[in-house]
Amino acid sequence: MATLHLQTGFEQTFEQTIAQFRAMTAESQLGILWLIYDRLGHAIASATPVAKFSQVVHSLIRQLHQLSRHERFQALRDIVVGSPTRFSEAYTGLDTNMKLAFWYCLAHDPGGTPRYPLPLLEADPILQALDSMDLNQQIYFLRRAVESFGL
Repeated sequence: MATLHLQTGFEQTFEQTIAQFRAMTAESQLGILWLIYDRLGHAIASATPVAKFSQVVHSLIRQLHQLSRHERFQALRDIVVGSPTRFSEAYTGLDTNMKLAFWYCLAHDPGGTPRYPLPLLEADPILQALDSMDLNQQIYFLRRAVESFGL
């Protein structure tokens, strides 16, 4: 006999928020990602302490820094949409904690990683949903978001 599984209100809202996020342009996804990392700051670093210091993550970031700002923006966009580039291929090889650490290091990088302007109308529903989540739920959202990049 099949078991009927009903999602809770939070699970439905969460899945809708993930779907909205994934439906956004790569630029908007990057903008929201930066906002989340600004908001959560060190909570992400404590969630992935070993990954933050990974040589693989830092090697990938060093390679990005060898690019011009425009090329770096394009490389990050390629990672989000899954274009077959050396950066997106390297990114997909990372585990989830390494992916979180990669974006954390970029978001807190004084080396001038480009910021992405957000169309507020497009971002508002996602930001409102994130505001209603507790810290663990926000980190889970972030994990789900970065896992999907590059696929």
